[in-house]
Amino acid sequence: MSSHWIWNVFALVLCVQSWAWSASTSEHRALCSGLKRCLSIDLPSCSAEDKTPNPDLQYKDDVCPKFQDLENRGIDPLNPGYATMFSYLGGSYRVQYSVGGVLPVNADMMAFLMDNMPFTARLINAYQETNYSLHYVNNNKHNIMADNGRSLKGEILWLRSDSSGHLKGHRNTFWCNGSAKVLMWQLHGMVVVFLDYDPIDQNQIRYRLHAIVFPANAFLNSVMNMDMFRDVVMDKMKFIVNHVEGSARAYAQGNRKPIQNATDFQKVPWMREKLGQFEYVVQKSGYGQKVWPPRPKVVPPPSKPSQIWNPVGPIPKDTAAPTLLMAPKSSASH
Repeated sequence: MSSHWIWNVFALVLCVQSWAWSASTSEHRALCSGLKRCLSIDLPSCSAEDKTPNPDLQYKDDVCPKFQDLENRGIDPLNPGYATMFSYLGGSYRVQYSVGGVLPVNADMMAFLMDNMPFTARLINAYQETNYSLHYVNNNKHNIMADNGRSLKGEILWLRSDSSGHLKGHRNTFWCNGSAKVLMWQLHGMVVVFLDYDPIDQNQIRYRLHAIVFPANAFLNSVMNMDMFRDVVMDKMKFIVNHVEGSARAYAQGNRKPIQNATDFQKVPWMREKLGQFEYVVQKSGYGQKVWPPRPKVVPPPSKPSQIWNPVGPIPKDTAAPTLLMAPKSSASH
């Protein structure tokens, strides 16, 4: 008998198993020890025992950099609303995935797509024939329901779009609660996501997408760190990035056929309005121009006036010099 059924049963068990913890003593200790060890913060609710470092963690290398990064980005570790996120970061299990590279879109285009996610989802669908769904909860741009129409779905909290008041739009931080199907695994839980990008010129940006997920136990932690598992996850991340980039680039380069064939863009007023706004951003940003900003037109200087106001040909050498005619002296002068 094939052993595949064993894996299928095991995957079914994991389908109902969450990455997330329940509120517990271990969660509280993870928060207390992480804040103490990484940020030198003593919460009043933390006992000395709660603040004891977890001996299984390498705080300097694995844990503290993200505590410090979040604080530097303006995520207040003393805000009770962020306590759950910091407790996950201080927990025993984590897996990190990163992809990055250069995208052929500019920073202004990217900022518009990030700030208008329902429009972005429909733009991708028109160009990629996909079924992405992004919509705001209660019209709040920082609370987003997301679904890629296949294997990923969840709720996204867009915590910051800068780095503590700097680099507006270029440093994005998200706290996500969702589910993903990877190979045979159906996983549920919490994820911290960083999406950072920097302009190169009016046609390109350099980006980095970094995700930290929190397995529920040591076994899942090991599985999610396997090369095969990691490769699949990072391919999924690149797949989504390529959909966003490819759609924006095709539009900016003048391919309007997918838009013309998309009924929503022809009939839904707000989508037509957003399309006009995106077109304005593309043109104003100078996308596609080889030189940006445009070089000023050089006005040629006016030609110098001729030194001879009524030029004639050269005088032959054998021509006698002209005789100066003088008026005769008056006889009255004698």
